[in-house]
Amino acid sequence: MDNKGTGTLYITNKHIIFQSPTSAQKVPYSKMIGVTPYSDGIEIHRDGANAKRLTFQGFDSWFFNECHFTNSKYIKKYGLG
Repeated sequence: MDNKGTGTLYITNKHIIFQSPTSAQKVPYSKMIGVTPYSDGIEIHRDGANAKRLTFQGFDSWFFNECHFTNSKYIKKYGLG
């Protein structure tokens, strides 16, 4: 696993963004093919021939699942996807 350091994980209505002092990464929901929840974080599986899985630790995965579910309902309701 490639450690990108400690940073902030942002969850928007279109992307998941990780930002640290040394790097940043943006994953659009349209490129996500799966999410594996863990007790202390999540692993994101991306679409693409050489896409690496991304693992984020240090938070309860329930929070991500709630945000993602709420965003998905909002996107479908208002046709933003």
